Amino acid sequence: MAREFGSAATAAHACLAGRRIVFAGDSRARQLWLGMIALLDKSAVPQVTQQDYHTDMSVTVATPSPMLVPGKKVNSDLTFAHELGLNRHGHNVTLDFLWLPFVANQSLATISSRLLLAGEHNPNLLDDAQQADDGTTTAPQGAFTRPSLLVHGVGLWDVRDLITPDQVEQQLTEVYRDSLQFLNDLDGHAAGDRPRPGVSAKWLDAHSSLWEQSSADLDIFWGVTLNVNEANLRPDRQAITNERIAQFNQAVLPVAEDFAHSLHERAEESARGGNLDQQPLPHRAGRLALEPLIVPDLPHTADLATQGGFLAPNMLISRSIGSIGKAFAEDSTDGVHFPDAAVQAQLNVILNAFCNRRHEAWDRPDDVTCCAPYPALTGLQYVFFAVVLFALVCWLGGSYAARHHTGGAVASGAESAFGATARARHMLSSPNLLSVAMPVAQLGLVLVFAFLCDRTHIFPKERKIYTHFDLIASIGVMFVAGWCTLTHVKTAPTFLSRDQTDEWKGWMQIVFLIYHFLGGSSVLPLYMLVRVFVASYLFLTGFGHFTFFYTKKQFGITRIIQVLTRLNVLTIGLCMVMDKPYQFYYFVPLSSFWFLVVYAIMAFPSIPAVQKRFPGLDAPARILALFTICSIVWLPFSGNYKSTSADDFPIFQFLFDWWPIKELFSVSDSLYEWRFRSGLDCFIVAHGMLIAYAYQIAKSHGVIHDNQPAVRPGTTPPPPGPLLSGLLFNTATSAILSIVSIGIFCWYIMFTRSCTDKAYCNYIHTFSSPFLVAAFAFLRNLTGRSRAVYSRFFAYIGQLSLELFLLQFHIWLAADTKGILVLIPGTSGFWRLLNAAFTTGLFVAVSEVASDSSALIVSLLAPGDNTRAVISRFCGLLVFCGVWWMLRQALEANTETYQHY
Repeated sequence: MAREFGSAATAAHACLAGRRIVFAGDSRARQLWLGMIALLDKSAVPQVTQQDYHTDMSVTVATPSPMLVPGKKVNSDLTFAHELGLNRHGHNVTLDFLWLPFVANQSLATISSRLLLAGEHNPNLLDDAQQADDGTTTAPQGAFTRPSLLVHGVGLWDVRDLITPDQVEQQLTEVYRDSLQFLNDLDGHAAGDRPRPGVSAKWLDAHSSLWEQSSADLDIFWGVTLNVNEANLRPDRQAITNERIAQFNQAVLPVAEDFAHSLHERAEESARGGNLDQQPLPHRAGRLALEPLIVPDLPHTADLATQGGFLAPNMLISRSIGSIGKAFAEDSTDGVHFPDAAVQAQLNVILNAFCNRRHEAWDRPDDVTCCAPYPALTGLQYVFFAVVLFALVCWLGGSYAARHHTGGAVASGAESAFGATARARHMLSSPNLLSVAMPVAQLGLVLVFAFLCDRTHIFPKERKIYTHFDLIASIGVMFVAGWCTLTHVKTAPTFLSRDQTDEWKGWMQIVFLIYHFLGGSSVLPLYMLVRVFVASYLFLTGFGHFTFFYTKKQFGITRIIQVLTRLNVLTIGLCMVMDKPYQFYYFVPLSSFWFLVVYAIMAFPSIPAVQKRFPGLDAPARILALFTICSIVWLPFSGNYKSTSADDFPIFQFLFDWWPIKELFSVSDSLYEWRFRSGLDCFIVAHGMLIAYAYQIAKSHGVIHDNQPAVRPGTTPPPPGPLLSGLLFNTATSAILSIVSIGIFCWYIMFTRSCTDKAYCNYIHTFSSPFLVAAFAFLRNLTGRSRAVYSRFFAYIGQLSLELFLLQFHIWLAADTKGILVLIPGTSGFWRLLNAAFTTGLFVAVSEVASDSSALIVSLLAPGDNTRAVISRFCGLLVFCGVWWMLRQALEANTETYQHY
């Protein structure tokens, strides 16, 4: 997943500000040089005439100042590039082109001398032995900015002159030996050592003035030589053939990789404080392991800085540029030079390889995984992995001991890989280390797998591709599967029965996953549809929990702990292992928060006098109170729906802007995200409670007969069984409500197609979503037959909806949902489809294991028949989370970080 620098010039400015970039080579290198200038500032592109073709050139491009960091939202805490150290040498970018078309001229000493020739004259600094080729003696006056990136662009002239692969290898080996010696001489000179024979102190002084800025390490970029269009070559270029170019690349790349390996060893030796003698190239048989598509996995030399001396540069070798050359070779009008699109593609490769690794220079966006190491493991992650390993050892060791002790006859309910209910009973009967270790180890392995998928380069990632056809085809296939698995409900066919709500969650989760997989958030009508799905989940939260508290009148602590543990056990694990804030998994905080709100509203003591005088208004008064509270807390006082000012939400700030609540719901110390998420559906939970109450009242008064078919007066009711007929209300009421419900759907469809302001769409959604959800709930339960059937496939997905939502961030998708996990690489449509099918199956299987393990952990933490055990175990869990939070805060306090969105 690479950044498109061509469409984000600000990103290139942020990366290159204050740096010096050198292109050394032939006319193709000059093309890249001109393309880089155009990328930064088209008005700064020089007019290059034929007389300038074989000369050195330099251009300085001014970058914006102050400059916003890419991806930073505009708010009151603007972070500028200079605050991150990007203006170490000012905001300007210096771009040099050196005409050095042959391999033999690519040593760092030669390039350094040519850079010095472009400086101001000071003939007293060099002796006669170090004169330039034209007889002049030049050197810079004062320090020069050290190059940060050196791009080689050579090969065509060597191929034209019929240089053999053996000669290429020999010349390049000498070039790199000279470069290593050059770096060693500079290091020795900086340390005060005497120069080697034949090298004057004045010569070293001149070059040291160019290389003295050791804080800016140098990257050397060598891409493969690109193909040519042989049919369009001039007669004097006929010797340049693609076959000879391939032979040239085969000779160059192994030697270049050996040089990169030598630089790696040199940097490590420098970090250890060892002596740096001239090292021959190793000519290893193997090649460096490449990071996906672009560059070898070399350490960032900024981490190997030593006191004094010069840092060894990194060698970046790109084969992906070769594929660019093959794709655009036919578009070359003269057979050698490429169109702007090819130049831009090459620059994207170079800038991704150079910029994405430099975390001290800019913040890598979440949707970029190319050419950048993931952050090093934190101490807390090491502790987490150690706990998982310990639990795994205890589980496997205990299982082996149990089998050995019983001669292999172990109860299937205790040792089955699945079957949460049977194992939960077995564990609760005699909790021990094994019973605790098994679910912890299973869930830990799921989290470790998520870490390997989304925090390492083991598996590639790719960008999402959205098309209407993919969306319709994917949803169509899923709904065919749902239709083929229709069956009768297992429980009573009541309004919004458990089977039906699982089905509802299931098909919404499928659409939600497809929406994320394809990246459909840019399509506003689809975005609004998904917002209704989130509202539907919260509607079911209000409906289900109100029904439980209203009918059973149970408000014990056990219910709270069971629900909160079930919602949060996997979420807390992901926060730990993925180092993400709790609010990142926004649906879980929403569900947990609104459950507590429903509990507080229902458990609040009634006023005896009021209840005695108005016995039937207790529940409606509670619901009305919740509607009122939501209006005061989440609606802006100014009435401006676009307002983001905290002053417009004083009650919200008062309730959430204090520790420890803010720690749970803030992102980068800001409550904006939580205010947006919670306020978007602030009325839907209360609406679900209202529908649940109306249903209970209507059923008690005989208005609704949802568990019996329609019976005509004077006839005998049929025996109990699956419903095949029977309207939810009488015929007239059902007809009116059907027309109203369909009208609501039609209005919303037209509204989403006409609405173009996302903020306004979200504002209308807050008030319209309750009616949409209620309309669907009514139509789904209108007839007895519709209440009596459900889809097993959708219900199965619905039972895993929590785990599917959470694990999609890191297993099925990647880069925190910004990309797609690739387990079966391939670029064609068939391979992408095969990868999607394989990763989907694996994703669902892992989610099932996570659901099973989470249920076991909930059963262990919150056994329903022992309140004291529930409280003590939950307090232990809170203590664990508190210790984890304090350790995390302590580690962050000792680490210099830049907060960003």
